[in-house]
Amino acid sequence: MPEQVKILFVDDEQKVLESLELVFRDTPIRLATSGDEALKILRAEEISVLVSDQRMPKMSGVELLREAKKISPHTIRILLTGYSDLEQVIDSINTGEVYRYINKPWDNAKLRETVQFAARMYEQQKELRDMSKGIKSSASTSANDTTIDSSIELLFVDKNYEHLRGLKETFSEMRPTHVTADVDEGYHLLETRPIGVVVSDVLLNGFDGADFLAAVKERFPDVVTIMMTSSKDSSVAVRLINEGQIFRYIVKPFPKEAMRSTIDEALRRYVLQKQQPSQNLKRQEQQVATAAVASTSSNSQSLSQLLEEVRQRLAEKKTY
Repeated sequence: MPEQVKILFVDDEQKVLESLELVFRDTPIRLATSGDEALKILRAEEISVLVSDQRMPKMSGVELLREAKKISPHTIRILLTGYSDLEQVIDSINTGEVYRYINKPWDNAKLRETVQFAARMYEQQKELRDMSKGIKSSASTSANDTTIDSSIELLFVDKNYEHLRGLKETFSEMRPTHVTADVDEGYHLLETRPIGVVVSDVLLNGFDGADFLAAVKERFPDVVTIMMTSSKDSSVAVRLINEGQIFRYIVKPFPKEAMRSTIDEALRRYVLQKQQPSQNLKRQEQQVATAAVASTSSNSQSLSQLLEEVRQRLAEKKTY
């Protein structure tokens, strides 16, 4: 790990911090026992990776990461917790606070690999930002400043045809909109059309929606992915953070205006990531990973082949 990398661990239990100090004894780290203490450190020092417990008095982990994002937006943020608080997990997805979600008790080796991987991503992002400083004076610097090209297309995948029909009616007047209940057709559209946002239900015909979106993100890292579901599931939500870098998690039924707003945010995110690759964590993750291991991916893979490869990678990966 580069010497300039610094990791900040936050937990209200001193014993947990002492344990983390042992695991990362050869790494420059800072320790904090509260959110307020952590924010003071972030204001004073450059922190590469922030790892916070979720359940803490006064300020929860998600609340801390939300504030940390404002102070140090490029710091990679990881949530460490001993339980699955579904509402907090979904909130962390929908506000973009978390890169990884790790349950206690953790595996020391896997935790260490995850934090080291995040630190390498931080360094790579920093290099990209430094390289682009002098050449993007006329480019947008935030999602709100981006101009959305009307040619960017949308894709909705759902086994409910009535729901698809409603989505088609809502969005087709704004931009080219594709709807399908067939994941293979959806994958073909992604390969052949300029799709910027994919919205998928969690339950598809013969497919797991979370697997599908993880595969989409692996093959098309710039595409912004959204999960919609009729029920809340903490295990699916955690997978969507750790495997798919999901942009939003939406629970049905939802108002049309809420979906319009979400799609607008997603389109802006897509444009921003295309303009500024350092903003795309999934792309940085892939580049860091392929720097260590040769990639075997092929652009001509079928969806079933891609799903098999993604599942194999997930089973073999050393990080969370």
